[in-house]
Amino acid sequence: MEKKEGIPENLKVKVTAATAANTSFLNKLKEKNADLGKDGVTDEDAKKAIDRIGKKDGDKEAAEL
Repeated sequence: MEKKEGIPENLKVKVTAATAANTSFLNKLKEKNADLGKDGVTDEDAKKAIDRIGKKDGDKEAAEL
């Protein structure tokens, strides 16, 4: 998108920033995915992964959602 003509520069910047944030978020999820697939995973582990209201400090990127 950065190389297309006729697209406002501010829109290009926003798209580039969103793409970078998305890539970063997906990479973090991929890193933490093994924790949820392991034997003996607890409810607390799952809450850290997906409960973005009750566990805002979760380590599985719930805050980014």
